[in-house]
Amino acid sequence: MKSTLRRILKPLYNDKTLRVWHYARAVGAVVKSGNPAHGMIVFGVTGTKGKSTTCHFLAEILMEAGYRVGMFTTIASRIGDDYIVNETSFSTPDVFQLQEWLTQARNAGCEVLIVETTSIALDQFRVLGVPFQYVGITNLGHDHLDYHKTMDRYAVAKAQLLQRRGLKGISINLDSEWSPFFLEKRNQQAKLTTFSQDHATSPVPGAEHLWLEKYSSNPNGATFTLHWGMQSGRVKLQLPGRHNAENALTAASLALNLNLRLESVIAGLERLTHVAGRMERLSTPRGATVIIDFAHTLESHEQLYKTLRPDVRGRMIAVFGSMGQRNKTERPIMGALAARYND
Repeated sequence: MKSTLRRILKPLYNDKTLRVWHYARAVGAVVKSGNPAHGMIVFGVTGTKGKSTTCHFLAEILMEAGYRVGMFTTIASRIGDDYIVNETSFSTPDVFQLQEWLTQARNAGCEVLIVETTSIALDQFRVLGVPFQYVGITNLGHDHLDYHKTMDRYAVAKAQLLQRRGLKGISINLDSEWSPFFLEKRNQQAKLTTFSQDHATSPVPGAEHLWLEKYSSNPNGATFTLHWGMQSGRVKLQLPGRHNAENALTAASLALNLNLRLESVIAGLERLTHVAGRMERLSTPRGATVIIDFAHTLESHEQLYKTLRPDVRGRMIAVFGSMGQRNKTERPIMGALAARYND
């Protein structure tokens, strides 16, 4: 029956009708739920890489500060102390599922919500009615081009989160080559925070700026000095790699909107011991170390290999695949990267 309906309706599908359909469903979901997140502090995190880890860093910071937190990511959802593996296929759930989760978080007494927000979710109105107050973007790289077709359309979809009405704070990564685009497209009424691993100052007049120096890393974590205005402190992450320093910067820049002391933010960053499937380390009986990582873009593959290679004393072997019919043009490049860095 379903296949017959799809065959009949397929000629009617186009971008315009699909957008109308998604918008109508979103309005229905918000009306049905009664806008449960109203009055709560809501953070949104977008970007190509690092969204889930950034959300986990942010949750740890806010819990360290005494907040009761709700969080929804690709990996898991959290409502207070309940941490539930995300078994759906969505980083940002269907609009009805999201509104149901927001209701559960409100009923559980959560004061703060953190929502991993994808470009497709924004394009399909899944977060319609979610009252985001503080939003940040980690970076922008090649991904989801099977959906968006071009990088420009992908960037425009991401920028929707930075253009929302009612925003109080926006965090933008100056190390991304797309930062000028997002700085221009952002809601100009919201307070701007920039962050960087390379730049000690922000090029934007009036922006607050978070940056790091004296970075070092080993297989067990990363250390660096974090600077925020007149405050600074040494950070000892339990997650290794430059990419996790970037995720930590994104989370810290968002949390600092709540006027937390830098020392409290650092304590929260240092609480996070691991994120499932993100540089997850396993040991085998024969002494080999296995790293499980979600890397699926070209940039992520190269960053993963660069992070691990210097500390590998024996052989390094990569096992990876490419899902379905997506991003076929990237497969030869992934193979070349694997050959360059691995044995």
